[in-house]
Amino acid sequence: MDNHRGWWRIVDANFNRCSEGMRVLEDWSRFVADDPELSKTCKEMRHRLHELSNAWPLEQRLATRDVAADVGRTIKTESERHRSNELSFLQANCYRVQQSLRVLEEAAKLLELIAAPELEKLRYRSYELQQRLILGLVGPAQQVAADNKGRHPGGSAAWRSNILGIEEKTLEDRLKLLQAATLYVLTDACGGFAAFQQHVEQLVVLGVDVIQLREKSLTDLQLWEFSSWTAQFLAPTRVLLIINDRADIAAGVGADGVHVGQDELPVEAVRQVVGPERLIGVSTHEVKQVQTAQQTSANYLGLGPVFPSRTKSFPGFAGLETLRNCAPYLELPTFAIGGIDASNVSQVYATGLSRIAVQGALGPGKLSRAMVQTLRPTSVS
Repeated sequence: MDNHRGWWRIVDANFNRCSEGMRVLEDWSRFVADDPELSKTCKEMRHRLHELSNAWPLEQRLATRDVAADVGRTIKTESERHRSNELSFLQANCYRVQQSLRVLEEAAKLLELIAAPELEKLRYRSYELQQRLILGLVGPAQQVAADNKGRHPGGSAAWRSNILGIEEKTLEDRLKLLQAATLYVLTDACGGFAAFQQHVEQLVVLGVDVIQLREKSLTDLQLWEFSSWTAQFLAPTRVLLIINDRADIAAGVGADGVHVGQDELPVEAVRQVVGPERLIGVSTHEVKQVQTAQQTSANYLGLGPVFPSRTKSFPGFAGLETLRNCAPYLELPTFAIGGIDASNVSQVYATGLSRIAVQGALGPGKLSRAMVQTLRPTSVS
C-alpha cells in the first residue's frame, strides 16, 4: 500500500469531492428547481458512484487520509469564496463533479481497479446533466440575458426547457439566425475541456449569435469530443455553431456549419460533405474573392483581416479600405474579422458593414455584458 499511498489519498479526496458535488446538485434540483427528473438523475448518479466505490477498499482510503497535513487544505481562490448567481453556483458544482470523476478514472487505471470504464460512463453522463441544468436555467430564449440576477424564470414546468429531445436546427432556422446575427465569436480549446465548457456557457448567457470552434492543436478525437459537446449544448439555443476547416467533424456532430479559407477545400467540395442543410462560411480578403465566393453555395463570408490580429498571423491585412471597397459587392451576410475590439469597432461600422467576428475581445477572462453591448451594432445591414 505504501507504494500507492499518495494515489489512495487522491481516490479518497476525489470520491468525497465528487459525492459532495452531486449532493449539492441533487438538492438544488429538488428544493430550488422542483424538478423531479433532474433530482432523480442526480440521485441515481450519486448512488452509482457509491456502488463503484466498493472497488476502493475503505480501509485503505481511511488509512491514508491525513486532513491535518494536507498541503492543499488552506489554498483557496477568490472564486471559491462566493457565488455571484445560480449559474455560477451550478457551473462550480458541475465542474467539481466532472473533474473529480476524471481524476478517479485516471487513478483507477493506475491502481488497476475495474471501476475505470464505469467511471468514464459516469463522467459522460455528468456532461449531459450539466447540459440539462445550465440550459434549463438560461432557457430556450436565453432568459438570463434579460435577468442579470440569474434567477430561473418561474416554477418547475416553466423552468425546464425541452432539452431531453434535442434536435438539430433546420436549414430555415439556421438561415434566419444567420441573417439576424451581428456578433460572431471564435474560440480555441481554452487550454482544457472544463475551461472551454465554461467559456461557451458564458458566451451563450451573454447572448452572442455565432460561436466558431477553431483549434489546430487538438487530435481528431479531441476535436470530435469538444465539437460534439458544443453541438449538443447549443442545439436548443439560438446560437449557431460553426466548426473551422473540418467539414467531416461539422457534419458528424451535427454542427450548424463549417468555415473554410482560401487555401482549403472548395465550397462545393465541402457542400458534398455537409449536405444542403448546413451553413458554409468562406474567408475572403479582397473584392475578387468576395465575388467568387458569392457564386458558390456559400452562406456567409468572413472579410479581413481588418486590423493586425493577435490570434492569427497574416502576411498583410486587408484593412478598412478593403471593407469599404467590398461593401457595394456584398450579397451574403459578411462578418468583418481581424483584430477588432472595443477601441476600433466603430471604425468597422463606419465602412458600412454591421457584422463582426472577434476572438481576443471576448476571450476567457474578458467576458462581460458591457463588452458585448459595446461590440454589437445598433442595426443590421
